[in-house]
Amino acid sequence: MEQFQGCMSHGMEKPQSYCQPLLELLEEHPPLRVQMEDLRNSAMKIKESESSSNIKKELELMYQQMRRFKVEIDLHSTKEEDALFEMMVTHIGRQSGPIAVMEEEHSLAKQHIASFFKKYRSDQFQADEFTTELAHHVLMVYQTLTDHFMKEEQILFPMAENMLSNHEKETLRNQFLKISG
Repeated sequence: MEQFQGCMSHGMEKPQSYCQPLLELLEEHPPLRVQMEDLRNSAMKIKESESSSNIKKELELMYQQMRRFKVEIDLHSTKEEDALFEMMVTHIGRQSGPIAVMEEEHSLAKQHIASFFKKYRSDQFQADEFTTELAHHVLMVYQTLTDHFMKEEQILFPMAENMLSNHEKETLRNQFLKISG
């Protein structure tokens, strides 16, 4: 949060309501959080399990959960990166501040998701370090995105609601429609 200190103190109050595209992003967070919690629970079970048969079942479950999660988080991230962030950059820049932090966190989460799938495909289910590494990637995604969502909800989305013009909000809505197909 320290990267954002002072952002809301420049006359930007939390809005009473949000435009449709920002509301859409906000409403995507709770189901994504449920999926992240399920992934976290699977990772913790794997880390704590002593039975190889339980680990194999839990790994398969975690893999399926991650596949579903990746589809949802990729769509959510695309809306933010290709539309919202780009629009906000015209107002606040990209080099430092909220957009730089958001993009860095997106990148970190994507790296861990990619590493999870790369490691999973390496087919070394017997090794303890293999399962520990998979669980680590899941837990890093969970931690990164839990903090990330909070920053978006508390700072970035209110900032966007207050700074974007009605025309920009309509443009954002149209961009989201194109992205969602």
